[in-house]
Amino acid sequence: MRQNATHIPYMNTLRACRTRMSQEGYDEDFHATSSGLRSLQTNQVYKVEDVRVITSYRFEGLSNPSDHAVMYVIETNDGRKGTLVDLFSDQPHPSIARLLAKAGVR
Repeated sequence: MRQNATHIPYMNTLRACRTRMSQEGYDEDFHATSSGLRSLQTNQVYKVEDVRVITSYRFEGLSNPSDHAVMYVIETNDGRKGTLVDLFSDQPHPSIARLLAKAGVR
């Protein structure tokens, strides 16, 4: 796992990281749609300009490239806090790509 080139030992798995973020108040689950990011809890869809990426965590499978994932920690303009998990690939979902470009995340 990598978080901006800094290893955080208690968050070495996606599950542990999601649990920790939930404990810190990031308990919304977001899903990328063609319209933006949808909260799975409230069903509200946020446009890319209405969300901010706080940080991201990258998880790399030891033996299988399909086990790679990135978790984005997100805050919305109306105060919602949560995470978005994307399987790591060459082509992220278009909504995620727009969000990352806007946020300056690589």
